[in-house]
Amino acid sequence: MLERIRLTAPEPIRIKGVILGGERPVICAPILGHTVDRMRANAIKALSEGVDMLEFRIDSLNAFDEGEIRDLIHEAGVMKEVPIIITNRPKYEGGFKEQDEEDRIRMLAEATSIEGVSLIDVELSVKPEARDWVIDSAKGHGVYVIISYHNFEYTPPKEELLKIVEDEEKARADVIKFVTMPRTHGDVLTQLQALLESRGKVKRPIISASMGSLGAYSRVVGLLLGSDLVYASLPGQPSAPGQLTIQEVRTILSILA
Repeated sequence: MLERIRLTAPEPIRIKGVILGGERPVICAPILGHTVDRMRANAIKALSEGVDMLEFRIDSLNAFDEGEIRDLIHEAGVMKEVPIIITNRPKYEGGFKEQDEEDRIRMLAEATSIEGVSLIDVELSVKPEARDWVIDSAKGHGVYVIISYHNFEYTPPKEELLKIVEDEEKARADVIKFVTMPRTHGDVLTQLQALLESRGKVKRPIISASMGSLGAYSRVVGLLLGSDLVYASLPGQPSAPGQLTIQEVRTILSILA
């Protein structure tokens, strides 16, 4: 039933056997850890729970070692052939620590050259020249680009969200992402309405949700209205407020199916 009622992307992306934007929504597990060893253990656990994709949040690491990251991604590829997202989120958009912006962007650009990386997440708020550095590097290495917007304070009006989607398209996003914080149920409906209208205009895959306990249901409802991926965490390890666990998402989707 889910496949019959879900709004899909006119131009889905196929990555390692996973279709982002297809009839079946994608479950992606954020992988956190202060050390690469902890990330490795969490990746193994998430893969055992049957996720479709992994997102390595390198901003959760105490220190970045490119060699260790390469080994980790290689191991994940050996364990199970799943697409891997690399994210190095700044503190001002929900990252785990303060970082020098130039160093942060450099790490993202360098990560695009790691074999096994399928997608890179870069924020719309990044200065255009720095953002283009990451995007050019990604496209030069055959890596898809998620351009993202996160608002941890409030939900902008629908028209503003639609403008953000348009700006992400113009910035050469392969995947559109916008996530907001609601203060009322009306804010959640605003985000979902922006998602629904975007799905009618945008050919590329979209990721969108409302955060916090108030917005938790949008993470699943949005999958029917045009969002193509849901981030689902290991127990006690959410990467954003209101994130459901892998098992919670799998249970809800099994009911809808």
